[in-house]
Amino acid sequence: MSIEQRKFSLEKQPAEKLTIGTDFENDLGIGEAITSAEISAIDLNDGSDAGSLILDGTYSINSSQVLQKVKAGADGRRYQITMRAATDAAHVFEADIVMTVCEL
Repeated sequence: MSIEQRKFSLEKQPAEKLTIGTDFENDLGIGEAITSAEISAIDLNDGSDAGSLILDGTYSINSSQVLQKVKAGADGRRYQITMRAATDAAHVFEADIVMTVCEL
């Protein structure tokens, strides 16, 4: 998978709660499994940490997918959510999701 394929974007309204995720299936070797993940979020408007504002609870792993619930966010703000997945083969894969919050 190329780096361009690991960048995603989405739009949500401030009141919405969504589960977002990244599928690392194409990165994993045969028999390789994701063992843990790290999720972080920054406000792209000012570079501040936005994890406590937009991340809702802890991540989950579903086979080759890392999933995270997101919430809230301020109207007109853009947030970058970074998902890092560590595997039992000592690999670490990363994907970025840019989430734009807009009241429709």
